[in-house]
Amino acid sequence: MALKLIPYKNKLPQPVDSRWVYLMSGDGVGQFEHAWKDLNEQTKENKRGAYLALDKLKNGWITGQLLEEIFDRKICHDVHTFSHLLKPWTIYSFKKTKKDVIRLYFIYGPPPPNGMLIVIKIDTKDQQKLTSHQKENLEKLAKLVINLQSKENEKLINSTE
Repeated sequence: MALKLIPYKNKLPQPVDSRWVYLMSGDGVGQFEHAWKDLNEQTKENKRGAYLALDKLKNGWITGQLLEEIFDRKICHDVHTFSHLLKPWTIYSFKKTKKDVIRLYFIYGPPPPNGMLIVIKIDTKDQQKLTSHQKENLEKLAKLVINLQSKENEKLINSTE
């Protein structure tokens, strides 16, 4: 299965040249979960909550600001930082409201202001903090996306030479 990034489209118009929200679909190795699958496997109630959270995430993202600057820390905050390809990367958690059980885990990639935000996992959250195993899984998913983006950037650089 190849890693794909699916643009999230809701009923609201997407401004021309605006930032996009992508859902991770596929993983390149067939052993990790991904956001598109997570979304489709939610209960009816949680799926509705996930779509509402995605709408709120997209509406904040197209403003041109970083989400952690727009939203309260209880709605959008960092959950894990790691180093990959000699750069620091951060995984963020986002939810529609402070009491919502659906969490969207995302990374910025390539780093802003280029305009991509990639949702790597959609999950329900039972406890306050992520376990080290959950953080490791999120990091693996993020690295898959980062590696894909690095390869795409290399293609762009090589094609312009």
